[in-house]
Amino acid sequence: MTTMTQPITLDVSRNGTIRTLADQFTSNTTFLKELLQNARRAGASKVEVNYVDGILTLIDDGHGITDPQVLFCIGKSEWQDMDMMATENPFGIGFAAALFAADRITVESNGWCIDAHTADILDFKPLMLKSGDVQSGSRITLALTDALREEHQPLHPDNAAELFMGLAQAFPIDILFNGDPLPAPLRQVAGGAILESGVLQGKLLATTESELAQPWSSNIVVVLQGFVLTRLKRDFLNQPLFAGDFMVRNARAERAVPAPECSSVLHLDNTKVRARVPDRDSLIDAEAVYADIRCQLAAFFADRLVQAKANLSAGRFLASYADLCLRWRMAHLLNDMPLLADWVETINHLAAFGEASEYISIEGNLAPTDEIFLANIRFDDPDPISAVSTYLAATNTKVIDGFSRLDQGHWAKANTIDVEARERPSSNADKFRVQARPVSSISPISPIEENGALRFDWFNMERSIVVCDAIELTPNDARLPSVQVTQAAVYDMATRRLLITRNATRMDISTMFLSMDSYGESDNGTERDETQLHVDVSLVEQVQMLHRGDSPATIIENHLKASISHLTKALGGSHFSVSISDAGEIKVA
Repeated sequence: MTTMTQPITLDVSRNGTIRTLADQFTSNTTFLKELLQNARRAGASKVEVNYVDGILTLIDDGHGITDPQVLFCIGKSEWQDMDMMATENPFGIGFAAALFAADRITVESNGWCIDAHTADILDFKPLMLKSGDVQSGSRITLALTDALREEHQPLHPDNAAELFMGLAQAFPIDILFNGDPLPAPLRQVAGGAILESGVLQGKLLATTESELAQPWSSNIVVVLQGFVLTRLKRDFLNQPLFAGDFMVRNARAERAVPAPECSSVLHLDNTKVRARVPDRDSLIDAEAVYADIRCQLAAFFADRLVQAKANLSAGRFLASYADLCLRWRMAHLLNDMPLLADWVETINHLAAFGEASEYISIEGNLAPTDEIFLANIRFDDPDPISAVSTYLAATNTKVIDGFSRLDQGHWAKANTIDVEARERPSSNADKFRVQARPVSSISPISPIEENGALRFDWFNMERSIVVCDAIELTPNDARLPSVQVTQAAVYDMATRRLLITRNATRMDISTMFLSMDSYGESDNGTERDETQLHVDVSLVEQVQMLHRGDSPATIIENHLKASISHLTKALGGSHFSVSISDAGEIKVA
């Protein structure tokens, strides 16, 4: 066995490094950010960008480039002082990105000039240093590749202005594009809220009446080293503690932020948060960083909501921030405040399936009261919903929308019957119900044969109909009073009978049928069987008509008025004689 005595050291393949470096950049405009950053680090007060016929020139008024060799050394940065290394984390590959974006490049600074084809540079050919005209600052000129100037590329002549507007929006020094200064609405200025991760400023949550008059949004733009890194969703504070669910991943520095005047801006602290090279478009340990940011923002906005509640009237606070309190887990701030009018509804008249169009919001916010409410009513349950609906309409009982989102300490919690919670126990006795009882009724009758038209088999109902003067509705919660209605049609679950008042209309009857879903969509998604519904309603109407206590002549008159009203003009002045035999045969003469 041969013993190896020659030492082994780490080495780097120049050709391999250059060959793979081009594929490391996820954006073909990364080089622009790096060139702008270099100008800022050099102490420039502005950068002039000129772009004409595929030639891109960047001119800055900084202290210039001291050592031209540093530009062409991969992994070595000119910014070697300790403060710069700590705050900026320069990596030394930014200028190299420009070599892949251009066919030719010219660099001029501090009286020297380098002008070369990028292919020669990447082939490690010697570069000749010449005298230049630029004595202070720097001027970099790139003849961009054809690929970068194609129609849908950011550096196409029609798109370049928008590209640089996106880059300038948070950049700390001025950028001019073809002589025009670009706006920087997201630039960091003095002041702002200090968080561990950075400085939050801009259109923060309003806490006074005057601030409320200004446009505000809960969108937060995240900026690192002068470039937009990402945008947080509006509901970021209501998301789980990891980055993916409250972060907009497709935000890029070169894309302008919509409505920046309505956005808050979080400028991350360079010394505590680091970006992943080479593009610097994502953070190192992003999930942990964004989870920590979310906690900091949650605490900040919680404090702002407390200030807003203290400074604003109850009405203004509720109108502006009630929904935010629920979304941002600050529902306890609403515990002693009125219920927002939009959260409290009543039924203005009965509707099949409790359709939303039948609900109306109350007028004005509801101050704390001992009144009893209902919440979480589900209108797709075969439990006697028609009885519940009838009771709500007759008593004007209020229903709270979004009750489950209220804090447990809210004053309305003690006054509200949570129907959904009452239905969870296995015992039917514990469920919320409204019992329907006929008042001054006749004996139940069964006018429909076993194979007749009324289709109630889905509920295993007895086919019996009770016509009565009124229906008494009694909730099984002693806090709610009983009530009698004289115009209604209800299915009583306890006795499995159809209760119909003598004054019930055709609409009342059909609404009851529909509320029991007897005529809803079939399993294959077809529409309701409206024809069968009309047949069944007509049969029940006949039973109802026969038991109103009217004379036979009145019954026929009422029936004719309802069924042949469209013929009255044509038959005007005519006289008829109607006879009905014992066998039920009808003759008209």
